Amino acid sequence: MTQQNATNLILIPARFIVTIGHFLAISMANHSSDDNIRSSLYASSVSANDHYTSHYSTLDPVLQSPPTSLYHHPEYRSLRTELNSAISIAYACMAIDMISLLFGLSIFKKRVNFFQVVTHFFGSVLVCYFVGKSAMVG
Repeated sequence: MTQQNATNLILIPARFIVTIGHFLAISMANHSSDDNIRSSLYASSVSANDHYTSHYSTLDPVLQSPPTSLYHHPEYRSLRTELNSAISIAYACMAIDMISLLFGLSIFKKRVNFFQVVTHFFGSVLVCYFVGKSAMVG
């Protein structure tokens, strides 16, 4: 087995696995988009000089979430459109990437595969951080 074949035996499955992981992270961000918007509006509506623990007094005691009036916040619609646009672009780019992977357009280019693995890994980490960070705020 040559060095080229051994590298492809590692990079191609890694590229597929990391791409699927990134797709799942984007799907997770899409699924929790309302919570992300609500927590960002709630965090921006709280003044900076208030203490963090004092905000729990305004939370719904049953749901432990910000008041539902934030859905009627003037910025909600623009933030919802902005987040939906970003997620739609991410899905479109993911579709193009999966087509190039499944049809073998760039499958034997070692540098391209390595670049894809690295960028999808960091993309997955950043999207998961985005979802996790908004969950901690809300």
